[in-house]
Amino acid sequence: MFKKIQKVLMILFAAGMLVVGVILGDYYLYPSLVHPSMANFNQNKNGLWLGSKWYMGKVSDADFETIANLIKKEHIHYAFFHCKDINKLGNLRIPSEAGAKRLVSKLHETCPGVKIMVWMGALGTGFGGEVDESKEDVRKNMASSACNLVKAGGFDGFQWDLEPVGDNNSNYLDLLDRTRQLLPKDKILSICAPGFGFNWSPSYIEEVSKRCDQIALMAYDTGMWLPRLYVSKMESLIKLYANAIASSKSQCKLLVGVPAYEDVTLGHHAHAESIELALVGVKNAMQNKEITSNVIEGVAPYAEYTTDASEWQTYEKYWLQTGAQQSLGAGGEPPESEPSS
Repeated sequence: MFKKIQKVLMILFAAGMLVVGVILGDYYLYPSLVHPSMANFNQNKNGLWLGSKWYMGKVSDADFETIANLIKKEHIHYAFFHCKDINKLGNLRIPSEAGAKRLVSKLHETCPGVKIMVWMGALGTGFGGEVDESKEDVRKNMASSACNLVKAGGFDGFQWDLEPVGDNNSNYLDLLDRTRQLLPKDKILSICAPGFGFNWSPSYIEEVSKRCDQIALMAYDTGMWLPRLYVSKMESLIKLYANAIASSKSQCKLLVGVPAYEDVTLGHHAHAESIELALVGVKNAMQNKEITSNVIEGVAPYAEYTTDASEWQTYEKYWLQTGAQQSLGAGGEPPESEPSS
């Protein structure tokens, strides 16, 4: 009997080791064996998140020239500039009207046709922040702050990055309604949507789509540590959002945010969540006949201040398909860290 038990245990151990070996092999080999297809889906309507130094006026004319060249080189149509965040009352924490006007004026002159957007962060109480969007006065102030910022700076549009926003959050829909009502009709209203943790249902995505012009899907921080699983997650997220947006019968478009940073967190593992593997998932989705891909405008690297030369080369090779070229971050130096607030 003992020998039989010992034999079974040895078999189970061997099977377990085989499974572990397969998983480890897949973990290490998948990124080197799987690459984005060379099908071209670039429509020159890509996005890019940029830091707050531009809004704050902490840049030189030479910096503006460099960032303008980067925007044009990387086929960026939507440039999202961070304006810091809002306080617990829903008001802009750090106004910088002069910096905003200079930013917009400079880039409208050097990058005609590019949408110069302002991106506002708001950390909700669900993430330990101080912004409670369940309060009507806070939502009213948030919408007013967004509108005033766009008008004062001359921005082409506004993007909300309120986190977290759970499924069926009616307060968020009200915030979008208020923001849309106050924004000039010719201005773009964009929002950042979660890729993990606070998954939205198709019906809620439809409701959001009816209230904004663009959804930027934050397809990173997914918690996927296996490269293969991240690619699969990317494709499923795009399917969820693209099909729901199409079902809304609205004019809303989808922009897919792709990771270009190396921060190690519980949600992000750079070996799996790389810009190259993200583009594998994006292109798989674009070629999937079950996905309404015509609502997808492009991709958006996150972020300018974390994307290094090799990541720009990957983006150029597999998305722009301009070949692997030498590329630098803004300022012609390796990218610097940008504080979150």
